[in-house]
Amino acid sequence: VQTKVEDRRVRWTTHSNLKSWFENWKRDLEELGFGHYTEDGAFHIPEDQLERMLNLDESCLSLDGNTGRRGGRPSVTFFDPNLPKTGEVTTKSSVT
Repeated sequence: VQTKVEDRRVRWTTHSNLKSWFENWKRDLEELGFGHYTEDGAFHIPEDQLERMLNLDESCLSLDGNTGRRGGRPSVTFFDPNLPKTGEVTTKSSVT
């Protein structure tokens, strides 16, 4: 039995949607300086830029051991030990 998320992905995955997604992706990569079009019209992403890219699945997959929440990390407070500790720890509230 497929999940609702997977059902939505299957329905979304049409030729038109995929073509649009990749064309927008190439435009964004070019604007951000990650790639460029070659003389023959192909889109090229240099190796040094490929090393900087990361793909994340946004279907509520925990990457940090957290359960029942989307994205983020457990709360952390940064402080300077030479100053009074005035920071307050905050937590996420986006329950799935």
